Amino acid sequence: MIAPSAHLPDRLTGLWGTKQVTPRSAWLRHLRFLILPLPTVLLASWVIVVWKFNGLYGQDPFAYYDFGVGPLRRSLLDGVPLSAMFWPLGYPVLITLASFVLGPITAAGQVVNVLAGGATVCFTYLLGRDLLLRAGASPDLSRRAGASGALLLGVTGRVVESNVLIMADSVALATATLSAWALVRWCARGQELRPHAGWPALSGTALAWSVITRWGQALLLGAWLIAALPMVVRHGRRKVWWRGVGWAVVPAMVVLGTQLWLVYTVRPDPSVSVLPFAGDLVHVNGAGIGWSLTHLFQHRFVNGDGVQQYPWPNGWYYAGGAFLSQYLTPIFLPATVVGVIVAATSYPRSLLLLLSWPAFLLTFDAGLAQQNPRYILAALPPIALLAGLGSAVVWEHLPAPWRALGTVLMGAALVTVAAIGLRGVSTLNAERNSDLQVATWAAAREPVGATTLTFGLTLTLQHSTHLRVVDLSVLSQRALQRLVVRQGPLYLLVQERAMTGQFAAQPPGINYRRLKANPGLTLLGGLHGYTLARVNKS
Repeated sequence: MIAPSAHLPDRLTGLWGTKQVTPRSAWLRHLRFLILPLPTVLLASWVIVVWKFNGLYGQDPFAYYDFGVGPLRRSLLDGVPLSAMFWPLGYPVLITLASFVLGPITAAGQVVNVLAGGATVCFTYLLGRDLLLRAGASPDLSRRAGASGALLLGVTGRVVESNVLIMADSVALATATLSAWALVRWCARGQELRPHAGWPALSGTALAWSVITRWGQALLLGAWLIAALPMVVRHGRRKVWWRGVGWAVVPAMVVLGTQLWLVYTVRPDPSVSVLPFAGDLVHVNGAGIGWSLTHLFQHRFVNGDGVQQYPWPNGWYYAGGAFLSQYLTPIFLPATVVGVIVAATSYPRSLLLLLSWPAFLLTFDAGLAQQNPRYILAALPPIALLAGLGSAVVWEHLPAPWRALGTVLMGAALVTVAAIGLRGVSTLNAERNSDLQVATWAAAREPVGATTLTFGLTLTLQHSTHLRVVDLSVLSQRALQRLVVRQGPLYLLVQERAMTGQFAAQPPGINYRRLKANPGLTLLGGLHGYTLARVNKS
């Protein structure tokens, strides 16, 4: 993948061109890429500060936040036994560490994500620059392509959303991109008689942390092995290869081993999962809902989220997912195609990583019984770099008088991507505000001591009201009957359309029909698609 290269030349270069610098300013020139995360940090800050978005929306953010500032924080501070959680600990432990400084507030999670998002932009630039440089590209082209790809990645809507939403995606992406860059640096230095142990150790540790943040990141190991293939096939470098593998494996096994030890030693919680911290591994197994090659050609599924009907088959959806409005948008599809052609014809070694990375992840995602746009994020950095390479090559081939216009058009395209993506984040924020309004509205209409049966709004109600809340999805028929007979005032807050459609065959829909049939419901009103009803007493 990576051609042997000499040490960095004495004449250092900036982001966009070559310039003679003095040793005194060398470090400043090296650090110029740190301005690249500025747009993504500003966009995230706007959402958090101006829109007052606290990062809690849906189910997973509440779970990550509650565990990070709750059981995990108490375990580290007071030494109490650790309780089980559905997801692995790579992200919650960072929330806990941040809470030691900021306190147990939502900012602890959002600060971690904003920093991770900025780091992802930096690592994407460094990866693109070094990967293309060692594949034979000129220093100027390598820097322009890396900077263009990094800027594009940072302004996409899904990246901004992952920076403000308290979920693990941003950290998983940052550590994976760091691992890829360290791998490239290690392969570039593999021809030396005394190769450095730091790069393979950093690559292994970062990839392991990415895996214990989201288990699906383990698929990247296959892409990393393909990227390092030239070191294996070259006889003179095999010893260096095996030595580097050892330096990478040892720290990686410490990280993974610690998480796996907790998986099998922490007491399971049946309401969470069969295995603590197993997380998204449950998507791989299970009759009809696990991984299957046939899912690539299907667009209708029945899974844990009920009946899912999509307009496109999984294979087509994930193949083009990087160009959805929340990602690169169709604007950068031509640039990506140009980037693939240029890389294949001029810098083929770079494609070992740039193509295998998204291929491994997206093929696996397409085999799952669902279409989740969040999963595409993990494959975005190499695709953004290909778009950056295509944009940079087109710019270089423009006549000199037209290059200023090309720069303006590139800036306008980036602003357009940011605006489209921010509109998607705005929709998310509006939905969150809508849920909070429903919670406040329902709490004002229920008497003190009442119990609320709900689905979808459970965690929002628990965090923003003083209502006693029970989720419909965890109630058996016997438990539901006991609530109806023995409990005090009982209310139901659900989206009727979801109960009779998507979740009709799931526990929420089944319990809804039981309540409606016997003992019956008295409708009190509705707001934003939710209806509030009093459960009649037998």
